[in-house]
Amino acid sequence: MDKLIQSRRIAYSIRDKLVEELSKAGYIGDTNLDSTDLKSHHSIDKVATKVILGELRKTNAAIYIEGEAPIIPDKPACSIYIDPVDGSLNWDRGVGDPCIAIAISDNEKINCLNDLNFAYVYGLRSGDEYWAEKGCAYYFCNLTQNTHKINAAKTSGINNMVAYFRTGYGMAKKQLQKTLPLFYKVKDIRAIDNAGIEICEIARGASDLMIEARDGSDGFNLIAYPILKAAGGALFSLDGLDLGLQSIKLEHKLNYIALGNPNQIKKIIENINN
Repeated sequence: MDKLIQSRRIAYSIRDKLVEELSKAGYIGDTNLDSTDLKSHHSIDKVATKVILGELRKTNAAIYIEGEAPIIPDKPACSIYIDPVDGSLNWDRGVGDPCIAIAISDNEKINCLNDLNFAYVYGLRSGDEYWAEKGCAYYFCNLTQNTHKINAAKTSGINNMVAYFRTGYGMAKKQLQKTLPLFYKVKDIRAIDNAGIEICEIARGASDLMIEARDGSDGFNLIAYPILKAAGGALFSLDGLDLGLQSIKLEHKLNYIALGNPNQIKKIIENINN
């Protein structure tokens, strides 16, 4: 199996189906399956999952899709992890760059993020693509139609950093309780609140730092990790532990720091613990 070709086929099929649905109904607002919970699944997640299962029906792989029960055949050759639409709310509202995130491991199931040896992210609105394989990270810019090998920026000093601080989903209080000191210090603050794209933008040096301190993400939001790692960046817990090495259950909630320059983690931790 060519991992990139397979991932592109899945992503393009999801895009085509979502655009088809959008062309029929237009933007109709939030489609949360639980109207009281902005973080609940949306109707488009179900549409995307149906496409994924159709594309992978003959694949001898353990399949883990966010929000769905895993599909595990006898003696799978690998495991595939998919966030069907990272940023469902953004898609519903026609904003940001919701994405499809796919990661693959040669193991039957991963114990930590370092077990993932391939990742692919496709921006549904931008058409940009990111992937990592064989220790290198790549970015396809849809505007220029050019592919670039990418490296994270090695920005030193918090005052020089462009940061993504996420205050959405009614969870601003939790985020601010941890990150407020950094709001005053960083060079610039942006956020589109879908982790797959934001992690990839750190990997290509468009940003330096992202912190999730809201208890609002699960491990599927981090499956773009191989791209960040291959570009020289890293993921940490809020205690400064390397998340690539930590035991992880993707369906569980977790907080994290994505950093383009891992050497700056001590300074970040000092500030969020102040």
